[in-house]
Amino acid sequence: MRSPMLRLPRCSEISERLSEFLDDELDDETRHEIALHLAMCEGCAQLATELAATVHALHTLRARRADGVDVGLT
Repeated sequence: MRSPMLRLPRCSEISERLSEFLDDELDDETRHEIALHLAMCEGCAQLATELAATVHALHTLRARRADGVDVGLT
């Protein structure tokens, strides 16, 4: 149940929950609060963008490695 007063998380809380947010592992209320914070905070939005790009790159490397492509990692 949504509380009548929306509580926006602090930047430190955002950085701790970004992985869960990007992986869609949060309840709707928490997800909404984080999305609002990201819409208003350029620093956290940039961090979310960088983390999403890193995760995407790692998934791409993992997929290429699984396909037998030498990605230069040991």
